[in-house]
Amino acid sequence: MENAISRLNQLNQHSKSAKNVEDISTYLEETYYLLFGFDKADERVDPNAFLKQAYPFTTTFLLENILPSWVPQFDLKRRRRLFDVFFTSAPPASSFIALCSILSKPFNTTQPTQKSNISNDLLLDFSTPQSPTKNDLVDTSVILNYVTEMLEFLLSNQKVVNIIQDFDTDNNSSHSFPSAQQNQLIDLMASLPDRLSNKLNGKKVPPAFFPENYFPNIIQQSIKAVIGNQSVGGCKFVGNIFAKLTRIGRSAEISRELLLCLHSEATNNANTWIGHLIKNIPDSCFESFFTALFTTAPKITPLQHFLQAFTPTLSELLPTNDTLRFLFENKFFLVKVFPRLPHIYLLELVQSISNTSQQKEGNLCLKAVENLAPVWGDKTFIKKTTYRQHKYMTSSLMFLLKTMSKPTLESQISPLIKGVQSHMDSTIPRVHVLGMIVAEKISLILDPSKPLSFEKDDRVLLREEEDILAPSEDVKTIVENSRIEPAPIKKVDIAESLSKLKIDNPADIFRLEGHKKQESAKVVDEDELQPYDLNDDESDLKQNITPHYLRDALSYLQVSSSNDTSALTFDRWEETIKGLVNLIRANPPELEELGISLTRTLLHMRNEFDIQNFELYRNLAMVALGVFSTESVIPYLTHEFYERNYTLGQRMLIIEIIEECAKELSNNITPKKEPPLSASNLTPASLVNNKIITINNNNNTSLIEETSPKKGPIERRWGSGRRVQQTQTNKFHNFSTLFFYPLLNPDSTSQQSRIAFEEPMLLSRLVHCLGIIIECSGSSIYTPKISHELFKFLWSIRWHDNSAVRRSVIFSLSRIVSTLPKFLFLENFAEDLDEIQGWLYFVAKNDVDDSCRHMSRALLFHLVEGAQLGSAE
Repeated sequence: MENAISRLNQLNQHSKSAKNVEDISTYLEETYYLLFGFDKADERVDPNAFLKQAYPFTTTFLLENILPSWVPQFDLKRRRRLFDVFFTSAPPASSFIALCSILSKPFNTTQPTQKSNISNDLLLDFSTPQSPTKNDLVDTSVILNYVTEMLEFLLSNQKVVNIIQDFDTDNNSSHSFPSAQQNQLIDLMASLPDRLSNKLNGKKVPPAFFPENYFPNIIQQSIKAVIGNQSVGGCKFVGNIFAKLTRIGRSAEISRELLLCLHSEATNNANTWIGHLIKNIPDSCFESFFTALFTTAPKITPLQHFLQAFTPTLSELLPTNDTLRFLFENKFFLVKVFPRLPHIYLLELVQSISNTSQQKEGNLCLKAVENLAPVWGDKTFIKKTTYRQHKYMTSSLMFLLKTMSKPTLESQISPLIKGVQSHMDSTIPRVHVLGMIVAEKISLILDPSKPLSFEKDDRVLLREEEDILAPSEDVKTIVENSRIEPAPIKKVDIAESLSKLKIDNPADIFRLEGHKKQESAKVVDEDELQPYDLNDDESDLKQNITPHYLRDALSYLQVSSSNDTSALTFDRWEETIKGLVNLIRANPPELEELGISLTRTLLHMRNEFDIQNFELYRNLAMVALGVFSTESVIPYLTHEFYERNYTLGQRMLIIEIIEECAKELSNNITPKKEPPLSASNLTPASLVNNKIITINNNNNTSLIEETSPKKGPIERRWGSGRRVQQTQTNKFHNFSTLFFYPLLNPDSTSQQSRIAFEEPMLLSRLVHCLGIIIECSGSSIYTPKISHELFKFLWSIRWHDNSAVRRSVIFSLSRIVSTLPKFLFLENFAEDLDEIQGWLYFVAKNDVDDSCRHMSRALLFHLVEGAQLGSAE
């Protein structure tokens, strides 16, 4: 095998010195013979093992070197005979992996040298880009077009079926693959439309790779492979494919194709193998899968077929699968709210599963009632839930009660009677009626001869809800009744109406109406009893419970809604969170003592009482704490940023608070009319102070132009004196190191210190925050030192894969350039200036992110201009 691989390497090297098409044809024939046509009787070489080892690097070499330079010179017949056979003759799984993997590689990966001198001529040449070489053209056209064509060939010729056969663990095929490659293939299959769209920039993507066409095709071929092969190993692999597609939001397509297959096949064989597929779906995907299944089923398959297909599988899975049992006994009734027809399919399936269960402990309907009845009758639930959720749970309870016998119901009568009593005690008419309906159903089961019957007067207004909740109707009747037909329009005979009113002239009807209004007004004036205002919010009766001391405010905020749900606690909590910022900014004496405790409470606080604008009040209070108690609060926040047991949202909140504190201490607050500057909305114009940078794409002008606001004619306004600009003190000078170093240099021995560097979103915000700190430090004596420290950190992550991180790097680098004076910047960064310009030049030319390219151009312009002015001075 080693000799054959060395021979392949020699052929690859010789092909680089080929002079004509015939040399390349000979090379391709010899390479194909080595891969597929060598003597299989040779016991020293295992053909399959050799192919698996040599095929990946051989196809990569062919696609990156032979395809761009030589294959365009072939005619179609020769290309198919010499080049296409490497992908059509190989196992489809190997071909698919090789073709998809090439989409993950950058075609032009040449990086600049460590030092490069860039002149203004090169900089201004951005507006008229240099004509690309031949290799550059084929990198973006020939390779992508060929890979797209071959992938479309594999999809259109049902090669996914063969791929599943190759990865079948029960298949003894000569091309069987180890399970280690399953994750790679599944990831490539799930992300292929996005990869191809990104490479083609969304242009000229074949319709076969549109998500609405691609994913149904993959799912159809997967189901076809399972039903055709009837292999348990194939079901395992397809189950992993469905799990991946479910996680990326394609559960609706999976459910639709499964139901279409059941509707078209309608055989026991199809039901059996689709059941095997469901068994191999991971537990973590059950909720999304069954939610999409119940939502899609009424549109595709009849109820009887649906029950026949899924009842046996679920009856077998439920006793042993805790996740599935939790969904069907709890979540689908207590949390989810399905539309009407999907809800009926769910209830009928639960009843069908219960009928197949022989043991009392396995009765799914009974278990569901045991979990549903206490929640349905809880007074807190009745008070705080939405009516839609309440009606949904009542409907579920009514259906489940229909399936229960009298002895079974008597075992659950206690929570049901308590629930009915809670509903009857409610003053809300709708809730009252729901209790009546359930009470009537319970009495009908316990004593059919003397059922309980309430007055129907209150239920006339809820006739629609009563029809929906009726459990005795057949499913077909419910489906038919759900189709609302428009009511016929009644024709009104105007002459007949006037004759009844004894009016000869139709114009007199308006006088009659006016006379009636006057009479009704007199009746209202003569009525001495004024009605109560039912819309009164009783705001004038509220006590003044705003705290006047920080210690009282802290004690009020530490009360949880689970411990105390009284109205007084809610009002006190609301007034405290709203007035806390004013209380802190008054700078009371106990602020230094309670600053950390308040910060900890606000950082971990949740909006338990559903206060409007809660996040705004909390953030303002935390910023006030950081400004007026800087020396204690800021070290606490920077330390907690790298600690365990904090969510990503809490860490982002800490960074945001630190930024706002730095801005307020330095009097560098962004005006309200302009959005705050962040890594998501960075623009080239924001990189250079007091300059407006515009991008010009005209071929006859330079790319970057510096303009200034147009000045109109000077007009003298009599009577107005000169405005004296007030100076503002930068209090941040003394705290810049207190903010900067704990964020930049955490404890290197701690595992928590790596948290911020593993999450791109958090790293982006951290880099942006460090740049804000540099800007806010201004002319502090610490600014040159911390700028140099930040530059070292930025330089180590400048090639980060995430575009948001690269944007933040460019932004922070621009803060260093714009904050330091020109002579001080040239003095501290003279040795690194060439490398900075070289990297910015490379980003401006080759970065895939449009914002990174524009920002680097603007910063590069400013650097070149600053270097020229500094040298002139």
